[in-house]
Amino acid sequence: MRKILLATAAGFAAFVADGVAPARAQAGTEVTGQATPTPGITARFNGRYRMYMGWVDQDTTVSDPVTGAKEQDTSNIDFIDYARLFAGFDGVAANGLRYGATLEIRMGSGGNAPGDTRSGLFYRRAWGYVGTPTLGQIRVGSGPTGAVETMHVGHITGFGSGGWDGDAPGFVIGANPSDSYWYSSSGRNNYTKIGYFSPQFFGFDLGLSYGPNDGEFGGDGSCSFANFAGAAPANCDRLDETITGAPLYRAQDIYEIMLRYRGTFGPVGVAVSGGYVGSGVVDNLAPADVSAKGLSVGVGGATVSWAGLTVGGIISGGRANLGAGSFGAASADGTLANLTATNAFTGGSLTPRLDVPGGDNSDMFTWSIGAQYTFGPFVVGAQWSENESAGSQLAGTGKRERTALAIGGTWNIAPGLALFLEYLYGKVEEDNVNIITGAAGTTANNSVDVNLVSLGISFQW
Repeated sequence: MRKILLATAAGFAAFVADGVAPARAQAGTEVTGQATPTPGITARFNGRYRMYMGWVDQDTTVSDPVTGAKEQDTSNIDFIDYARLFAGFDGVAANGLRYGATLEIRMGSGGNAPGDTRSGLFYRRAWGYVGTPTLGQIRVGSGPTGAVETMHVGHITGFGSGGWDGDAPGFVIGANPSDSYWYSSSGRNNYTKIGYFSPQFFGFDLGLSYGPNDGEFGGDGSCSFANFAGAAPANCDRLDETITGAPLYRAQDIYEIMLRYRGTFGPVGVAVSGGYVGSGVVDNLAPADVSAKGLSVGVGGATVSWAGLTVGGIISGGRANLGAGSFGAASADGTLANLTATNAFTGGSLTPRLDVPGGDNSDMFTWSIGAQYTFGPFVVGAQWSENESAGSQLAGTGKRERTALAIGGTWNIAPGLALFLEYLYGKVEEDNVNIITGAAGTTANNSVDVNLVSLGISFQW
């Protein structure tokens, strides 16, 4: 299967294409380019800096498990900031071929001590494209090169910093309702892949993408055969089979397909998309009573726009887990008795779902609806989303459920200068699991509630 998909991707290179516009309502005949039509190279250097002041009310207190000491608590007030740089170029050949590349550079995520790694920069994503307006586009790399991330429709995030899919959730400790948004998450979609995107025909365009595994960037430079000598080689993205239980949730041979329609009917713009994500999974050779299944997820959404108002919704579901789908160390036999849950609340993660005897093996299901309205320099909007997935999957646990509300606005004061105001409410819950520590078989802290108000300023060039 992998060889067939790679050969197909190579064949698409003969039909390289022009850029595919972001999901929005527009004329069905429009094909958007990513470079100037004049032959030559245009370099670009863009970036943004944002600073937020937040008030957070979050149930995150935990008693000391040994001494039973006074509960710990967190401050309600915090400041966070975040910067990104985008360096790249766009080129046009004399024969009309268009090509280019982008490097996304970000701040480090910080640590526990003042003045630590927040000043460190790293490549978060990198990608390139080559194509023509009439034949389509090939995208390669670890950026927006996947069909679902590039073409999904109905996720309303154009107000404030983006609601639960923006910057403000950086104030939240631990469990996070933003795990709903796997289709837009740069974390989940960061694996290295190749994608083909067709031009529009009568308003329709098609996207296909493939990645051999969920790894990214420099390959297996940090992996060695020593990893296979009894230890779980979880960092080896070329891992195909294992005798341990820990890496079972790793996907391989990930493929995506999306079909999208965009058109206008008088003053009304309509956009609709639907697609599928499938994958294989790392095989477990041990005589285990726990097995994993590859991804099998459908996604669809739509927006309608009129006179500055956009209303939309998106839905997804299938065989996958969200957020807390991983496990910690297991013995060589990978049996249920040796699986231990971890506090792995990775925003937007989408992992293969395990089949665990006695555990919750539910499929994933997510949906959200939202609306935003633009008038002059102002944008206001709201979004409501819910999802459920298997969660920890240990015996006696229930579904992990997330509920999220976002209300916000943007004031575009001047070119490159804006203010954001947002209110976020979120809840994460799962029976018989301590959401804060990840421990199973407990009635303590089975849910976490968050209320967050943030005011932000954005500088963008």
